[in-house]
Amino acid sequence: MMSLDPIADVRLEVVDRVSEAGHGSNEDALGATAWAAWVIDATKGPFEQKLLPGPGDATWFARVLNEVLLAAYADATLDPVASLALRADEVCSAYARAAAIVPPHRQPSACLALVACGTSGMLHLCNIGDCRIVVERAGAVRCFGSSGIERFEAAAIAELIRLRATMGDAGDPWPRLREMLKRNFQIAMNQPGGYWVVHPSLQWLHAVQHAALPAQEVDHVLIASDGFFRLVNVFGAYDERGLAAAALHGKGLAALCAELRERETADRACRHHPRLKPMDDASAILVRIARYGVRARTAGCQSVNPKVVLGPQAEGAYAALRKWIFQDVLPFWSTAGRDRPGFGFVEHLDLAARPADVPYKRVRVQARQIFVFSCAHTLGWPGALEAAADGHDFLTRHARRADGAWVRLLGRDGDVLDPTADLYDLAFVVFALAWYARATGSAQALDHAYRTLAWIERDMSSPTGGFHEAVPVAPPPRRQNPHMHLLEAVLALFVTTSDAALLRTADALVELFRRRFCDPDTGSLGEFFTDDWQWAPGAAGTHVEPGHHYEWVWLLGEYQRLSGRAIEPERGALYAFANRWGRDPKTGLVLDVVDRSGAVRDGGSRIWPQTEAIKAHLAMADGAEIARNIGNLFERFIAGNRAGTWTEHLAPDGAGKSDRIPSSTLYHVFSAFSELERVFGSAVCA
Repeated sequence: MMSLDPIADVRLEVVDRVSEAGHGSNEDALGATAWAAWVIDATKGPFEQKLLPGPGDATWFARVLNEVLLAAYADATLDPVASLALRADEVCSAYARAAAIVPPHRQPSACLALVACGTSGMLHLCNIGDCRIVVERAGAVRCFGSSGIERFEAAAIAELIRLRATMGDAGDPWPRLREMLKRNFQIAMNQPGGYWVVHPSLQWLHAVQHAALPAQEVDHVLIASDGFFRLVNVFGAYDERGLAAAALHGKGLAALCAELRERETADRACRHHPRLKPMDDASAILVRIARYGVRARTAGCQSVNPKVVLGPQAEGAYAALRKWIFQDVLPFWSTAGRDRPGFGFVEHLDLAARPADVPYKRVRVQARQIFVFSCAHTLGWPGALEAAADGHDFLTRHARRADGAWVRLLGRDGDVLDPTADLYDLAFVVFALAWYARATGSAQALDHAYRTLAWIERDMSSPTGGFHEAVPVAPPPRRQNPHMHLLEAVLALFVTTSDAALLRTADALVELFRRRFCDPDTGSLGEFFTDDWQWAPGAAGTHVEPGHHYEWVWLLGEYQRLSGRAIEPERGALYAFANRWGRDPKTGLVLDVVDRSGAVRDGGSRIWPQTEAIKAHLAMADGAEIARNIGNLFERFIAGNRAGTWTEHLAPDGAGKSDRIPSSTLYHVFSAFSELERVFGSAVCA
């Protein structure tokens, strides 16, 4: 049966974004999916206490709110405002779990401006606090959002001017002004007659300002924090129309932010342009409204985007996988998978599930295990953080080079066996640090992650695009695989930090995938290339691994979810090739190697491509294939093995052909589970 209520295919496409700290850690955040975009401006107020992990309470609050919004708008929704309301309790719950009890006025809070696509071609504008939304259509603009904050801020600035006039240049007005600001937070925040913000314990949803516009009346939307909007209401450099024009057709957001910093620096004493902060965090996101026509909605449908429906068989398989992870896998690998205290994780196990006596530890393995236990901690598994911290401490103590890179290979006790900086290893180091920082709030981990990325971009960039495999530079072939994992790491760091600059790195990696890795004629993914990214000569140039197809399908879906930029038709082409040519037609097992025509080169099946296929089927909303893949995991790889372990590799006839259980495979197994948990489970691992 068809409903008469249509759903307009309206999407948001990110044109530009910027988010920069004014001083210290950035307390802003921004985000976008294909269906929503937002800016968050958090604050801890004029209070010095530190209640939460990470560089600051407001930074923590902005990150958590950003993660909640990414989950709320991961798919289209019939009621964007209701989606916000349904997720609001998650912010409160996260704060209650993490922070000490203090009065509400001493807790962090945030302003939020959000634009979301709704039904019937409507665009919903939501605002609470002093962020701003500028709607543009053919050069004309409309502004949305107002706040009582402005009244209290104006009174504080007036008091600042009065105190300066009374005290003269030798006096310091800030101690008295700070007491005024503290009083405002206590008597006015989320109170009638005061002002309203997102808050972890005070009611705020009823105060969200909301308007709906036909999407056909909008070309672009600029969402800005009050810090960025200083260009209009403090410095008077632009009016709203001029700011939108400069963002769209002139300087761009990064240049506008640089102009803001120049103006703030020129008046650091805040005398010519009175304000309460000499330098404020500044964030803005510019989106284009993309319209794809209208289609009817089936009665009872809950989403424009196809949703994954597990069904009874898959529900049972998922429940079994969840039980196996929490009751068998994590307890086993947190003990048998670890070396003695202080020395990280073992390289691999023998077939009896005992630690193998090997004299080395690959850095990538240490990094992967740090991810697993950091993510497990965010899912609430007891003991995970201790394992993650042990691995993190071992890695940073022994593998980090003085120049900001990391070595490739360590001895069991941490002595350096190979100091080479390898792109694949560095990608996983960044990935691990991003997750460890997310689990612990470690500022040091974030600093190391950023320094590692800076080293990669400075010392490994290739003049022909992408990055060298290693330094010292190795001869061809070059590979797509390290670049894929670098994209994964950059996106993980973006989720942890909300730093929009990271998406520019992601953009470049996705563009390299589009131009070089993906073959548009066959939909296949190349593995090996010459120095200038042509197919490698001989069999290497036509070597295709279906598991990497599935890995890219999921990863491109993540990129689209986080950036708001669509990756079609390439993502669909990869998925179609892997489904058609990359699986055993009888069992559904993902094969090790085919060629670009689909001919089988190696009919064996490792466990990791099966787990990556689960993630891809989630991204492409194929519930039946999810059920089939989980079933294959249990029937063909897990059954008959010691609890918490698996068979690593099957021959074409289904017989085991492994001589070990690699620790590195746990990353694949757990990432598939954590993605299932993010989509279907009660725990959050985003």
